[in-house]
Amino acid sequence: MTNQIDQRKIREQVTAYTAIRPVYEEFVSYLWQLFTMATKRLRIITMISGRAKGIPNFAEKAIRKQKRYPDPVNMFDDLCGVRVIVNFSYEIEPICNLIRKYFDIDAAGSEDVGKRLGESEFGYRSVHYTISLNSRKLKQFYEDMGIDPQGNELPYPREQLFDQRSTGAMKGAGLPPAPQFRAEVQVRTLLAHAWAEFAHDRIYKSPFDVPAHIKRDTNRIAANLENAENEFSRTVKGITRYKTSLGPYQTKEDKEAELEKLETIIEYDPGNIELSQQIARLAMSLEDWPKVTDRLAPFIGHWEQSAVGKKFRNSFDKVDMQKLLSPATELDDPDMKELERLRDPHFSTILLYYGGSRWKSGDRGGRNYLEWAVGLDRKNSDALVALAETYHDENDRDEAFKYYERAYLITPTDPTSLCGYVCSKIMQTRGIDFFDLMKPSLEGAIQNCLDHIAVNLHLPQALFEVGFFYLLLGRPNESLDAFAKAVIKSDTDAEISETLRYLENLLPSFRNTTGVLYRDHLEWVIRYLWLAKYTKNYQVNAITTNLRDKLAKLSTGKLVREKIIDSAVRIVAGGADERFEEQLNEYRPLLENAFAGFSGVIFSGGTTSGICGIVGDLPSGPEQMLMKIAYLPEYTPAWTKIHNQYEVIYLKGSGFSPREPLQNWTDLLAAGVDPREVKLLAINGGPIAAFEIKLALSIGAKVGVVRGSGRAAQEIAEDEAWLHTPGLLVLPRDTWTIKEFVRDIPPSLILTEKDREEMAQAAHQKYLDENRKKTIKQDANLQEWEKLPPDLKDSNRSQVDHYEEKLRAINRTIRKAKPRTFSNNPFTVEEIELLAEVEHARWNIERLNNGWKLGKKDVEKKTSPYLIAWSELSEEIKFWDRDAMKHLPVLLEKYGYEIIPL
Repeated sequence: MTNQIDQRKIREQVTAYTAIRPVYEEFVSYLWQLFTMATKRLRIITMISGRAKGIPNFAEKAIRKQKRYPDPVNMFDDLCGVRVIVNFSYEIEPICNLIRKYFDIDAAGSEDVGKRLGESEFGYRSVHYTISLNSRKLKQFYEDMGIDPQGNELPYPREQLFDQRSTGAMKGAGLPPAPQFRAEVQVRTLLAHAWAEFAHDRIYKSPFDVPAHIKRDTNRIAANLENAENEFSRTVKGITRYKTSLGPYQTKEDKEAELEKLETIIEYDPGNIELSQQIARLAMSLEDWPKVTDRLAPFIGHWEQSAVGKKFRNSFDKVDMQKLLSPATELDDPDMKELERLRDPHFSTILLYYGGSRWKSGDRGGRNYLEWAVGLDRKNSDALVALAETYHDENDRDEAFKYYERAYLITPTDPTSLCGYVCSKIMQTRGIDFFDLMKPSLEGAIQNCLDHIAVNLHLPQALFEVGFFYLLLGRPNESLDAFAKAVIKSDTDAEISETLRYLENLLPSFRNTTGVLYRDHLEWVIRYLWLAKYTKNYQVNAITTNLRDKLAKLSTGKLVREKIIDSAVRIVAGGADERFEEQLNEYRPLLENAFAGFSGVIFSGGTTSGICGIVGDLPSGPEQMLMKIAYLPEYTPAWTKIHNQYEVIYLKGSGFSPREPLQNWTDLLAAGVDPREVKLLAINGGPIAAFEIKLALSIGAKVGVVRGSGRAAQEIAEDEAWLHTPGLLVLPRDTWTIKEFVRDIPPSLILTEKDREEMAQAAHQKYLDENRKKTIKQDANLQEWEKLPPDLKDSNRSQVDHYEEKLRAINRTIRKAKPRTFSNNPFTVEEIELLAEVEHARWNIERLNNGWKLGKKDVEKKTSPYLIAWSELSEEIKFWDRDAMKHLPVLLEKYGYEIIPL
């Protein structure tokens, strides 16, 4: 009989293991604590389990493996073990690096099980190590982690766990010198663990030969699991890339509200570094530099005083910054080797925030912390860019270029790195000849920006960056579009001013080049940003003398302030392409009605073609003060004909371009016109009209684009990126609605405030009485006056304010009279119809001005299916306006107002 069991020897081994097992249990407990702490520092979410081998399991393995392991209590490597389960495969390597760095590893007992698999195989992927404690390495771990070995956070293990094999054990089994206490550590992903639990042990450790069809099924499952794991990893990496940006776009008010919440939360967890970093990032977006430094100072101070911090600074002080910028990792240098060992990307970011904020607040000592940030993570391109900017601030372009270049080499398609590098290189070389070589990087950076913009991240910076990249690629329309969106997303002029500063520094280089178009494009962007900077400050009453003087210098001075300042200003942008002449001419009656009776200034294209030709033809009534002004290039294309009804302001240059609308707005603002009082009407149009629309929206004007008019106007009306911009009204093709948009309704000089309020309430009560019984759902507009939302109260007041304007459409007006001394005659059917149409137009504009959009009825989302032309409404909906106008004479009579002819 072979393989006889030596019962006595097995009992001796079990007895010996039983005696030593508590030490292994202690070893497991220690390793569990260590890996829990270490993976938390690595910011990796894990599930960690451990165990000392059970006595029955030890006995079974000792019996089955007695020939291979005659002294199992000294020879087994898996008497205790820890399993570290991570979510994604890319998280395995950082943990393996930690194991290799701080433990002794038995190479013979360690392997990457995944490497057993052939190229066509899928399956069990796990990394196994046989480890033991090394006093020197473990002390290094405590030092690097900033842990007190005598403290309670992770008490230092007992000396016995560092013991070597006894002489007797080595002689008895012929074993080489080795640590007595070893542990198996397995690192695997969650799906690999699921595979191991489900199939691996059942197949590869089965006591019988598993049938082939079952093996095929399990291989198919393994392949699906591996594919799922790869997809999960790819997706999560993508999400993480977004999360590490500046965070989601929020208005200034939303940021301040969120900051207040976070600061309240952190009172209950003041040592939470992740939450502190979140607060710092939010404060940075608000340019609250003191809050950033105050929040991060305790962590910075602790790090500076820690053993790790002192060790880092000791090595850092011996290394020249130029060596840190070298692409090669010079590990032959002991100090560079030490810095690489102490690498900490997370704390590098903390130093970046802290140092950058100190620099922004005027403390030049902030640069030291930025240098440390680079020292802690040589691949931190954001820290390199921040360092470059400090030298740029001091006009040290050579030094700035070094850091920008290194950041670019690390992350060639990172928008911020690329932006800084290109700007710096242009200033260094005084030329743009290298642009062609940069095209792949520019296109890659644009895509990165667009990815962030699509999910509302990294704004407005990503928009400024993509605008700059489009500019470099010679795509000015897309560039101006991006810059306009960036301005809209900017709470202050800070980003605008910073971008202006960089672009104006580039202008001499563009002027020295043969790229005339590049120069023109850059000048357009610079002029646009000056207008944006002015209006951002205008909106908060912060116009400085320097800013006012700058605008005056850019102005032609040809708009007479006295003629403009008290006049209604309208801009009409639209198509002038002869190919669409017949289509555009359909808007002639609409424009004639819209501007009938209008007094003020109209700016338009100045030629006889298309929409601007129709504007030129608009008649001026006897009581109208109507001026028509156009900005045109000095040299117009041969096919254009100037309309003789325009006062033309000629600009240097040839061909139509964004230069004309930019100069128009420059002169308007320089003349003291409030951009919020200007209205732009857009019908159809090409690239220049599209820019006119975006320019007006971004500096605060009201813009009406006619739905269905085609090309630029229609594209913007359907573009989600522009559709919800404040000030944009998508107008139905409706004569009275467009007239309501164009004109300003003056406050009534006849209605008293008391009567106005009571009439508004009466109109609402009538609506309530007639609708409550017809609907089960209680919409916001079906509430008592006291509970009615403010915007709906204003809607009723607006309806009353408009009574006089509606009556003017049928040549009537009102006057205050004594009650019971008159009786208002009812309107004719024709008069009711016209009044109802005008009332619907008023309602359209009032709703659109309040941010409503065309769509399925939803009061909360501010969408309505009735924001359409009167002719498109159903008879059921028309009834409400007709009925209100039918009862108007009675309502006015009740409050003592007589309807009289004009």
